[in-house]
Amino acid sequence: MILGGSFNAKAQYSFSYRSVAKGLVVPWEIEIGPDGTMWTSERAGVLSRIDLETGAKKVLLDLRDSVFFVPVELGMLGFTWHPDFPDSSYVYVALVYGSSLETSYRVVERYTYENDSLVRPVEILRHQPIHPIHNGCRLKIGQDRKLYVTMGDTPNMNNADQDVGLEGKVLRMNLDGSVPDDNPVPGHLLFTKGHRNVQGFVQLPSGAIFTSEHGSDIEDEVNLLSRGQNYGWPYVEGPCDQPWEFDYCDSVNVTPPVWSSGQGTIAPCGLEYYDHERYPFLRNSLLLSWLKGSALAQLKLNERQDSVVSTTEFLRRSVGRIRDIAITPDGRIYVCTSNHDANVYFPFPAPDDDQILELIPVPDTALPVAVAPDTLRVQAFPGDEVVFPIPFSNEGLGQLRVDGIWKRDTTPIDGAPWRGTITIVPGTTYNLPGVFAPTEHGEWIGHLWIPTQRTGIHSVYVHADTWVGMLAPVRDTVMVSTPPGFGRTFKVRFENIGVRPIEVKGAEVTGPDRDHFSVINVPSVTLEPQQTTDLTIRYLPTEPGDHEATVRVHTSAYRDTAALVLASSRTTSVASAEADDALLVYPNPSSSAVTIRLPDDVDQGSLSILDAFGNRVFETTVVGKRTFIWNGRSRSGRRLASGLYVVALSTPYGVYHSPLQRVR
Repeated sequence: MILGGSFNAKAQYSFSYRSVAKGLVVPWEIEIGPDGTMWTSERAGVLSRIDLETGAKKVLLDLRDSVFFVPVELGMLGFTWHPDFPDSSYVYVALVYGSSLETSYRVVERYTYENDSLVRPVEILRHQPIHPIHNGCRLKIGQDRKLYVTMGDTPNMNNADQDVGLEGKVLRMNLDGSVPDDNPVPGHLLFTKGHRNVQGFVQLPSGAIFTSEHGSDIEDEVNLLSRGQNYGWPYVEGPCDQPWEFDYCDSVNVTPPVWSSGQGTIAPCGLEYYDHERYPFLRNSLLLSWLKGSALAQLKLNERQDSVVSTTEFLRRSVGRIRDIAITPDGRIYVCTSNHDANVYFPFPAPDDDQILELIPVPDTALPVAVAPDTLRVQAFPGDEVVFPIPFSNEGLGQLRVDGIWKRDTTPIDGAPWRGTITIVPGTTYNLPGVFAPTEHGEWIGHLWIPTQRTGIHSVYVHADTWVGMLAPVRDTVMVSTPPGFGRTFKVRFENIGVRPIEVKGAEVTGPDRDHFSVINVPSVTLEPQQTTDLTIRYLPTEPGDHEATVRVHTSAYRDTAALVLASSRTTSVASAEADDALLVYPNPSSSAVTIRLPDDVDQGSLSILDAFGNRVFETTVVGKRTFIWNGRSRSGRRLASGLYVVALSTPYGVYHSPLQRVR
């Protein structure tokens, strides 16, 4: 074990890590408990205690049958202890209960810790309706013995800067949920307002409170809170530095952030204060975890602790998305990953994800040793864009930093769109992302160069071809209907469109309404090229409405295939194209740009294009307009292949979907 006294305060250090616990399901919060163990909440609905030396896990609360856990920001969220724990054996937990957006609600409950379990919940806060994103829900008890709860701006972001509603606020309440007499607005839980989505909260020994907050497309923030102040959202992002922000900032006296990310976002999350002698190079700093940015950041504070004087990044993309941070009384630092959530990127989730990791300092003077393969093989069907791993190992003692992947020829083999420097820590292998995107049948040998900051350029040859079997649905979209309570059986036909035989191994139904569908029969066959097989599916709606699911077939090919099912249990046909409350996409099918028209009374939301496998290939934010023109290209500018896509719009008023057929 490296002790704090062994560090030279003037030396520069990075971090490696050791795995403490593995196989968690999207951990949301990690905290060092009063008993010296680590407590963690997982969004799937489990709160546990973890031994930091052995990784042994003791489940204290299991609500997997009750929480609304979907792949965004719902489920079990933050927690904290009563300040007199264990004498007052209360634990506060934030949760989203229910089974659908319409019926679910967000709560803070107070549990009693008894016999290694959390029992007898008492509800002290409820908020309904909810939204899949922007739920905030960090819980902390301040030095004033008040419970602070962070709240995202959904489902009504227009309340964020107002003295009404709970959206876009940091709340302050008595430990029984009542309103303190000295809150800024009498009778209201509001402590501060004008927030978008606060996911980090820490109070320094001085009493100063800092929060981290997600921006939209720019200006993530770290704020120093002051009671009753307005932090600008939804009219201001970051500092008041744009002409359209000046009047609003002056009129309501907006408090600017102490740090912001500028013209991009890194999705800040967990926030802790470090001032321990164990690692002197971190003293008087905020430690901030980044999700999208996939790093741990040190924000060095000035002596007054009211501004950030420097920023240093650690573990850039080493372990994927970092959700939260915990610091032990003796100065050790732990982080948890969040690689099973909706916004994960290649090569995550790793086999051991999600994990809790202890950080181990590494001096910057230590040298890395890079080891890369000489050749690789990859296959894809024409029209596919396959991301394949390039295993790159660090067998040295220092950090290995990879700057990118350079293409050295005109083949359809390249590196994936780069997200910035990747740090590969000693003793680990990182799967760098290569891309094979053939447009016609053939075979190629591609030459990729991988530049690093300390070990030079490494050369890799990639042998690629299209000689594969590939299953595809004969119809990308299948539409069925039947009255509520009446089952209907239908077939979905698939064909081997490849040039080699392919084995059908099984099938499943996925998607938001999968409970209304079941797989009746999957022939276990080996299909020659141009042969077809039929899967039998049953649709059994229990109530009127429209339902959507994906029939996914598992095969011996390098990827599965799927068909979208749009079903209706109404008396009319599926999704009238002229409905005012529909998300309209036209022309459809399309070979170029399409117009996306938002439903009536909706002029804002998060717009995504999903492929048939549920992968998000494009996303943007729509604000202040009801139509949007999409050029038919991915986020990296690549023209998308033919096939079925889904246009998804998440708004404060609900989630809308529409199928889109791309032809080339």
